[in-house]
Amino acid sequence: MLSRSNVNYEGRKPRRVANSNAAVAHLPTFEPAKITPRGPQPMDDGGLPPFSFVSLDMCQSENNVNHRTSVYLHKRLVVRRGHEFFLKITFSSQYIEHTHKFEVEFTIGESPDSNEGTHIVLEFALGEINGPWACRVVENVGNTVKIGITPSPDCIVGKFHTYVVVDAWDGRHRSPIDENSIIYILFNAWCSDDDVSLPDESQRTAYIMADSGVVYTGQAEQFSARPWEFGQFEQNILDYCIDILDDSKMSLYNRGNVIQVTRKVSALVNSQDDYGILEGKWRGSYAMGTAPTAWTSSVDILEKYATTKSPVCYAQCWVYACVFNTIMRCLGIPCRVVTNFCSAHDNTGNLKTDIVIDENGRMLKERCKDSIWNYHCWNEGYMKRGDLPVGFDGWQILDATPQETSEGIYCCGPAPVKAIKAGLLCYPFDARFIFAEVNSNIHYHLLKPNGTTEMIHIDKTYVGRLILTQDVIPNAAKDITNDYKPLEGKTPKISPP
Repeated sequence: MLSRSNVNYEGRKPRRVANSNAAVAHLPTFEPAKITPRGPQPMDDGGLPPFSFVSLDMCQSENNVNHRTSVYLHKRLVVRRGHEFFLKITFSSQYIEHTHKFEVEFTIGESPDSNEGTHIVLEFALGEINGPWACRVVENVGNTVKIGITPSPDCIVGKFHTYVVVDAWDGRHRSPIDENSIIYILFNAWCSDDDVSLPDESQRTAYIMADSGVVYTGQAEQFSARPWEFGQFEQNILDYCIDILDDSKMSLYNRGNVIQVTRKVSALVNSQDDYGILEGKWRGSYAMGTAPTAWTSSVDILEKYATTKSPVCYAQCWVYACVFNTIMRCLGIPCRVVTNFCSAHDNTGNLKTDIVIDENGRMLKERCKDSIWNYHCWNEGYMKRGDLPVGFDGWQILDATPQETSEGIYCCGPAPVKAIKAGLLCYPFDARFIFAEVNSNIHYHLLKPNGTTEMIHIDKTYVGRLILTQDVIPNAAKDITNDYKPLEGKTPKISPP
């Protein structure tokens, strides 16, 4: 039998799967051509080859306006996938189409691979190219060429390095690695081919571009709006969000998949099994950290986590939800915080909430596995669900608060809101648990003196009495209860009678 030290964990791949955006590939600046007889290389008056790379302009101001990314306090170019951006390349002489050949390369991670979407090569010798990534020459004036590049609407989201490669008589000359040529590519809710496409402009403004808002807490009869700074455009936050994906060890080639990205982040926001961002605490002293009620900004939390790489103390449901909201909006995913008042926690998975009481009507907590919170906060992210039958695109429930494990990890979702309302609990992810939170019946059991219990009442209306999110109208709450459940007495009702 093989010893553990001899086991190869790489599977069929010849190298380990790339899972770090921080790691950088150092591509050679020169790749010689095959050895063939040739004369000396001609030079121009400045000692340069007749056609060689001189400089690259990322056109940051123009691109940031076109991609709605001027709000990011970041010194590098930030664009959204599926939408054209522009670069200006200066050569040593004028570019002549069909005579000169150059390429633009984008790499992410330490082992770029074109098959995994981590190495993109765009050739500018054959005119306009329409592939997964489209490219074209926009303008050719003097020694400067302006090019347009449209990333694939399903490309990897993250930080790419940009190179210009010129094919010369002696081989391929590649521009050196340059921090100024880094480009950040995000999800794009304005692109109809992107899985996060959101058609309503007012919702895009409210659920992607708004960097502050409120979260609703309290009681269904008298709730309050707690202000929160999401701060997704603040300095360093974008880098922190990409680092969080690195911390999750998520493979780079999966980082264009919004379903997998959101699920990973829901696990990383809590610290239960992966040393994530926030440590929860619901009772006792908060002297070893900050009380959940004292937090008002995701920025402070993310900065502290980035500095210490240790869970930040302490959080409760609304803190988890607000930090998750920041990360999603920063990456370009439409997201909003949702509050479910009278929220059930079904520990047993039987889609009902069992409450044991004594003869005086007092709840016997030691006899109850299930519980009901006066409110619980989670998130909704907007996305297409290509993994499900038609009809389940749209808002998806995601919950970063560690309540129950999902596939062995403390995460929850994405689960289609439409599936929860329809009672279709077979669709991933975690629909049964979420359904019970908003639509389970409460079964009241009386504990008798002999130790047995008798069910004495079923309440079909208390759980999920009110579900709110912030409206697109500033300072207004939006009641979305009917999105989650039909009116009482209408189908479906999955809880046992």
